[in-house]
Amino acid sequence: MQELQAEYKPTYGVLGSIKAIGKPRLSENSDLTVVPVDISTEGASPRKKVTYYFCFKPEWLVPGFNPNELAKNRRFVYSKNLANTSKNSFLQAISPDFNALADDVATEDYDDAEFQSTLAGHLEGEEVLFILEQERQKTDEINEETGKNVYARTDNYQIKDFVRIDPKGKAIKQMEDRATKAAAKADAASSDGKSIRPSFMVAWEEEDMARAA
Repeated sequence: MQELQAEYKPTYGVLGSIKAIGKPRLSENSDLTVVPVDISTEGASPRKKVTYYFCFKPEWLVPGFNPNELAKNRRFVYSKNLANTSKNSFLQAISPDFNALADDVATEDYDDAEFQSTLAGHLEGEEVLFILEQERQKTDEINEETGKNVYARTDNYQIKDFVRIDPKGKAIKQMEDRATKAAAKADAASSDGKSIRPSFMVAWEEEDMARAA
């Protein structure tokens, strides 16, 4: 029996700023340390505030640590949150001086309060650019072709990726161009007075919210 899904929601390019770095805590489901990061958004974002959960393990901060020695699933967590060669991890995309931040958090004697204070000093108040997409949750239904669980749309949004804001605004321009193409495609597909919502929009223009309704 097919699970019910929430109505389709477009993906957004969103601008915002880091408002607060929360207290680190041990995850209830794993041995990872989790730090809630509160982000306020601008313009027509479908969410006025979102929280990103920064995940890591204290031993990853030890100077000389080699992430290539991690298991595949942990390498993914490391690259998404701390650093990767594409320079689009959370810390790399947000920090105005990633090298300085990396030096300041590197330690063999990790402390929750000190780590929180260091992150706050580097990141709070910084502007952020990210992709906000409709959340999909794992269901009990199994896809007969793949043998894997089916994921169903929910009414919530989640952060997919962070994007570094370059001085020339290239990243923002790329998102605006993507939104323009998505709008043109949606307009072309609309018929009989029925409007189709674009698959991607930017949230820094107020009129975009009217299109998303």
